[in-house]
Amino acid sequence: MDFIHHPQLLMGQQRRGGKLPRLCLPARTRHAKQRESAPPPAYQPIDGTDPETTTDKLRRLSHDFSTMTMRKRGKLKDKILKPQPREEPPPPGSDVTYLILMDIAPREAAPEYYRGEWLACLEFTTRDLPRLMVEGFFWDAGNVVPEGGGGSVVAGELRQYEQQFGFRHARVYRCRSGGDGGPEWTGTIRVSARELRVLTEFEIGMLSVDLVFRMEASCGSGESRQKVYQYSVQEEEKSFNAWYDEAVLKGWWPWP
Repeated sequence: MDFIHHPQLLMGQQRRGGKLPRLCLPARTRHAKQRESAPPPAYQPIDGTDPETTTDKLRRLSHDFSTMTMRKRGKLKDKILKPQPREEPPPPGSDVTYLILMDIAPREAAPEYYRGEWLACLEFTTRDLPRLMVEGFFWDAGNVVPEGGGGSVVAGELRQYEQQFGFRHARVYRCRSGGDGGPEWTGTIRVSARELRVLTEFEIGMLSVDLVFRMEASCGSGESRQKVYQYSVQEEEKSFNAWYDEAVLKGWWPWP
């Protein structure tokens, strides 16, 4: 029987209770449906190879591809190797001295960090700042020099910013890098407080990188000093690293 294509004839066929003919699908559509319903072919290893070895290789290639994709999306940012600096930094041992400034305050002082019970202003100098960025900047109470200070400073010797924000006492700790072969640096930790009791009970272990609210690293001196690194919790969008962009740095680097 010939296929019925005319709409009126089709309606007449339905009114008379007749059955519509089964329309034939094109060969291309039939083959596609057969492929979808057919079970997948059994795995056939390459001649002369072990099935397990081939499977492991495929898994490894899939893992490498997934890892590469995640790195491109930034999900493995902390595992990416540090990029090369855009500007070649001075070699270690050169005459260039870098200055690292860091301000730390108790968490409850936020956002008026200079109004807290205590304020710690840290100052470090080094000639190997690039290495401190690549390998990480680490220090703790063990780096404090026992004979290097720690005495209370009288009010007459307070700095201008300390007097401005109402601090009446200060204490200075001197510290330096350890003898583990890492980058050499020296520094001071100046802790200011309003009450002498707070200053007496203060411990270096109370300082942590998550309490840093401002930090910068620069080279040069005076008006020619140039910033290499900058971070501010109040203006984080203005933070930058002139050498390593947004590479994740280890240790006492609060940004990124």
